[in-house]
Amino acid sequence: MRMSEKKTLMDLIGDIDRRVVFGFLFLALVGPLIISIPLPLPVTGFVKQYHEFLESIPAGAVVGFDVELTGATDPQLGPDLTLVFIQLFRRDVKSVIWCMTAESPVFATNAINNALKTLGEKGATKKYGVDWVELGYIAGTETGLTALMTGIRQVISKDMYGKALDDLPAMKNVNTGKDFYAVIWHSGSAGSVPYGIRQINGRFGTPMLVAVTSNEFPLYVTYLAAGQIRGLIGGARGAAEHETLMKTAGLATAQTSALALGGVVILAMLLLGNISYLDKRRRQRK
Repeated sequence: MRMSEKKTLMDLIGDIDRRVVFGFLFLALVGPLIISIPLPLPVTGFVKQYHEFLESIPAGAVVGFDVELTGATDPQLGPDLTLVFIQLFRRDVKSVIWCMTAESPVFATNAINNALKTLGEKGATKKYGVDWVELGYIAGTETGLTALMTGIRQVISKDMYGKALDDLPAMKNVNTGKDFYAVIWHSGSAGSVPYGIRQINGRFGTPMLVAVTSNEFPLYVTYLAAGQIRGLIGGARGAAEHETLMKTAGLATAQTSALALGGVVILAMLLLGNISYLDKRRRQRK
């Protein structure tokens, strides 16, 4: 291009500083996390089944929770765990929570506290020991779960706060896997879901709902088709779909919107860059 020639719009686009591109990408990724920008999100059948089963649980029923979240997986599954507690607390369903991973109890407690805070006055009426119980970390993976589901009081006599199980109203008549109306399994990438299905649904026929990270999601579709689980959440996208059904745009929706907008920015920049390059090549041939 000669010095006297004026730059065209395509030249200006092709010369955009990479820092400007990164700036646009930063805004697209961070913006939805700060300002709610819910995008249209179709809901899959897996999530509808998950949501509808939760809505069908009667008041007063006791549901078991296996929570295996870690610092790496809580961003994907923590929002859904909070949403499930909100859904069950609203319906006056009782929860008994245990963890097969040592670092998970804190994430379970955080999800419960977030749910109670979100519920406001309704959350303030909920009482520990009456509406939920936290058993804490149970060692032994499948062996530990087998023992726990065979007889909770034969494995532990107190909850994670040192309170006797027999003194907690929510634990009345609850001692084995068959005593739960259902078990909800939130797992990271440890591959623990199969042994959970074996030791809970397989042994007792207790219905199960499962939430896993997005990379593990395809592995468990067959379990849903076989009826061994009654609903399935896959990562932040599945959690966002659950939020859509609950009409509560939360962190999962923000994460999904950020990824979608970030993808749009990347595609737009690739498209404009290639158009600018091809236009420049065309003019050089003349």
